[in-house]
Amino acid sequence: MSSLKELRQEKGITAFALAVKANVSLSTITRMESGDEKRAVSRLIANKVLSTLSSELGRAITIKDVDNLKILEDVEALADQEQKQEQKKEGREA
Repeated sequence: MSSLKELRQEKGITAFALAVKANVSLSTITRMESGDEKRAVSRLIANKVLSTLSSELGRAITIKDVDNLKILEDVEALADQEQKQEQKKEGREA
């Protein structure tokens, strides 16, 4: 697996050029490359960017193919799961 930045650089595309081609902001590309859960992007946006990059590279790239890509829905689901576990734990302690 490769990071989004590595895939982008493989083709020699700047972050700005990818943002323009995918019709997203440069900050969206930066957020995707950061891998920070607090800066996660939606699955729709991620698929849009990866589809554009796939066209440039001439091969299919999916979310599963990219290292350290944080998807908002996945991050929210994990947070919900952790909250439920914490509530269960608190219920047992009471």
